[in-house]
Amino acid sequence: MNNDKVYFKNLDSIRFIAALIVFLGHAIYPSYKFLPIENTYIEKFLLTISDGGTGVSIFFVLSGFLITYLLISEHEIKSTISLKKFYIRRFLRTWPLWKCSQQVVQFYFFCTCNNSSGDNQNRIKTKSEKFNFC
Repeated sequence: MNNDKVYFKNLDSIRFIAALIVFLGHAIYPSYKFLPIENTYIEKFLLTISDGGTGVSIFFVLSGFLITYLLISEHEIKSTISLKKFYIRRFLRTWPLWKCSQQVVQFYFFCTCNNSSGDNQNRIKTKSEKFNFC
């Protein structure tokens, strides 16, 4: 493929909205249940916005569009698609973030597993058992 990177500037606003929906899903979901807004439009709006799955679905649609665009562009330029190179590019793009987040989680479990409280130790042990952090 050519070195000209295609950037869809208009997708930034959609990414922002999707990230905001995911954030609000984590931030307001538990708290708005205590407001006296049952059976109102506000409740329906908050229920829709606080559903983080909607934001995640938007991210999946954007990813599918961008990946399809890249594959179609490669096919138009080279008349073929190299899946091996495609997956190598995907791996090199996502691996650093995955590895960084893995290190953060390991550090968290390392710090919390050294707590002397037996109850806390057992709770963390059961949550992290499958990762073999503790």
